[in-house]
Amino acid sequence: MKLFHNIYFNSKIGMIELTCDGEAITALTITDKKQECKDADNDCTVCPKAIQQLQEYFSGLRTEFDFPVKLNGSVLQTDVWKYLQEIPYGKTVSYSEVASAVNCKSVRAVATIVGKNPVPIIVPCHRVIRKSGVIGKFSLVGPEVKEFLLELEKNQ
Repeated sequence: MKLFHNIYFNSKIGMIELTCDGEAITALTITDKKQECKDADNDCTVCPKAIQQLQEYFSGLRTEFDFPVKLNGSVLQTDVWKYLQEIPYGKTVSYSEVASAVNCKSVRAVATIVGKNPVPIIVPCHRVIRKSGVIGKFSLVGPEVKEFLLELEKNQ
């Protein structure tokens, strides 16, 4: 039986809450909770690895993640989220490029799916911008965080 649990750690963009089912990370959010970093259940090997790799990412020492992530959604949602994982570190693509890559005629539908990404940063939805070059919104916290992440990656 899978035991969902949450673990918290402070990052350069705020307190991150990871949700894990014991086998994979299922969600990443920013929270107002003032919890300190706490150890996951002793049986969980995913959370410590995820925290370490996210901390390395924020320190500019990591460009890819290799811990398990579970993406639950429709076929189109999972296609979009899998495509986002292929966007190279430090690069950006437009919503229309994503739509074309996943054979979807609706850029708006793709933008909605990008915005509903359950594990931002890990699945790098921040690397998707408007065709005009405008950064646009960011569901995790706001456009300033998206800009911070893009600058972090650009400067490595």
